[in-house]
Amino acid sequence: MTDVEVIIREQDVRKLASFCQALGEALGRSGLAPDRAFAVWHAAVMGQCSKCGFPISGEDLFALSQPPGEDPPAKLRRLRLGDCAQPGCESYFYRLVFRAHPPLDWPALLAGAEAMRAETGRPASAKARTAALARGFLQWGGTRRAAIGVGVLLLLLLIRRWYAGQRIPLLREPEHFNVAPAPEEPQPTGTPGPAR
Repeated sequence: MTDVEVIIREQDVRKLASFCQALGEALGRSGLAPDRAFAVWHAAVMGQCSKCGFPISGEDLFALSQPPGEDPPAKLRRLRLGDCAQPGCESYFYRLVFRAHPPLDWPALLAGAEAMRAETGRPASAKARTAALARGFLQWGGTRRAAIGVGVLLLLLLIRRWYAGQRIPLLREPEHFNVAPAPEEPQPTGTPGPAR
């Protein structure tokens, strides 16, 4: 435990949800029981918009550290999207306040949270990014419809070429060879043939 009573930290609101998730994980790794973790968020953590002063409670920040529920409050939806909790505010930063809480060492926990966030924020390998991008395109309904439309169009063009008697691309037509028999060689006259 340090002698610091309050730690104030500026946090980019666009990264606030990921920071809260990392801080929640750091609190869990510190050996704090889940019910005590909520009590710490409630008693020792709060936030305030740097521009409009809109306050967010420790409970709201705890909710940001958890997976999103089915119907979160509007302010939590805005915070998860990287916007200020106050509608109409275009602030990019929140001031987070961490009050001293006896068993916790906030500087160490905040450093651990930053390390975890930096670790998860590293860019994935090119192969993983490509796979994720392809998966995203396939899950998008417009891509499937476009692919089906292009497939049907290509099929119609092939049928039209086949019907018109034209060559179909990428298909090799069988070659027909005309073989003329070789002329027989005339036997020379006057020389005896092979002996029998």
